[in-house]
Amino acid sequence: MSKKMLQRYKKANRLQVLSKEEKQNPQIVIDAFFDGFHLKEVRKEMWNWLCSALGNQNSWHETGFERGNLLFLYENLQKLAEAAYILHQQEQHKKKKPGQ
Repeated sequence: MSKKMLQRYKKANRLQVLSKEEKQNPQIVIDAFFDGFHLKEVRKEMWNWLCSALGNQNSWHETGFERGNLLFLYENLQKLAEAAYILHQQEQHKKKKPGQ
C-alpha cells in the first residue's frame, strides 16, 4: 500500500466521537446504547431510514449503484447491531454472576 493510500485509510478510519474512556472500553458505548434502545427498535428505525432514503424522490441515492451500497450498509448495520447486542447480553450476564 502506498504512503498516500495509507494516509487516506488512516484519515477515513479516525475515531471522531468516542471519549478517551470510551476508546479504552468500548463496552461502555454498547451498554449505554442497549440500555436506551431495544434491538427491535433499532431494526425498525434502520428499516424506516432505508425506506425513506430509497422512497424519497429527492434521495441522495439516485443510481442503482448508490442504492445497492445503501442496502449493503443496511444489511451490515443489522449484523453489527446484533453482534453488539450479543456482547451487551454477555456483559450483563457477567455482572449478574455471584462472586465476580
